[in-house]
Amino acid sequence: MGPAGKRDPIGRAGAQAVGDLHAEVAARFPREALPGRVFRFLGQPVAVYSNEPAILRTIGLVYGAFETERRGEPGAIDMFVIKEDDDDGPAYRVVDPGFNSFVCRRPDDAVGFWAAQLTGNHLFKSGFLFLHGAAFRVEGRVLIFAGASRSGKTTLALKLLQRKWRCLSDELVPIDLRSGLVHPFPRALLLREDTLRRAGAWPPCKAPLHAFEDRQDMAPGEAEPPRRFIVPWRSAAGARVAEAGPVGWVVFLESAGGPCTVLAGLPAALALERLFAGTLNPGYLPPPQKAAAVDALTAMLARAPALAAQLGPLDDDPALLADSILRTLADARVRGRDALEQTRRRCHVWLRAPAE
Repeated sequence: MGPAGKRDPIGRAGAQAVGDLHAEVAARFPREALPGRVFRFLGQPVAVYSNEPAILRTIGLVYGAFETERRGEPGAIDMFVIKEDDDDGPAYRVVDPGFNSFVCRRPDDAVGFWAAQLTGNHLFKSGFLFLHGAAFRVEGRVLIFAGASRSGKTTLALKLLQRKWRCLSDELVPIDLRSGLVHPFPRALLLREDTLRRAGAWPPCKAPLHAFEDRQDMAPGEAEPPRRFIVPWRSAAGARVAEAGPVGWVVFLESAGGPCTVLAGLPAALALERLFAGTLNPGYLPPPQKAAAVDALTAMLARAPALAAQLGPLDDDPALLADSILRTLADARVRGRDALEQTRRRCHVWLRAPAE
């Protein structure tokens, strides 16, 4: 989400940019008079205030593992989601000080835009590099499954959670650019209906689950946002969040639903190109942090083997799948380390090139 600017019409995105409404909203709706929830994301306290209980409930279900009872912390970011009626019906104003505010017509869209403001305006600029993937602790190290939406990542994560694997994240994998460690990001699992059906009788998915329409996950050609079912983190992964750790392996999910699961080694230089292209926030990072991101990924891949995976049937037995992955990881080695430095230099040249 960009800095405060001109108005945009509501379209497929489901929201209208209206400039920074923070001063107006803060004057009319003092935070002391509003219900709110406080979270801590990677050390950053964030408070959200709303006069709509259903919105706070949905945000709490998705981000409950980050919630804290400490209010009024120095440096906290105060965000608002305010419901008011106008000539067109209910309007939900999503307000983040210093940035464009957005007006949505549906409460689910307001939740999605609040999350987009949080990540784009703050988390993506916080000194972490965010990969699109899932992460697990395996023998003291972190195994990253990097994959785009609909690559089978969430289905794979569900199967490994059923095997009691310790999960750091199902969707966003934050890598600290200073230490190279992967930190936990315990957002709730957001399951599409087909993924929920494949979960079968897994206990966390048996109880009635809260659902919302996730416009942020719409694929090209979809007329309506997909429904996503919220499996709270503590239900899916247990009360304990796996601690931060060094990267041990990176597995790129290339396809799912094949005849069998196959993992094969990938040259480190190719893995570097894929990882930097697949990060979620390079466009948000200032130039020094972009350069640091390339160096952090290079150092990571010099130590951590990279593999490409074609997943087998999505209804495969979780135990067989987990055992197959563990056997492959035990034999994995870094490939093509000699070409890694050349690729790193090429990435730096690309970063210095002027934008077209």
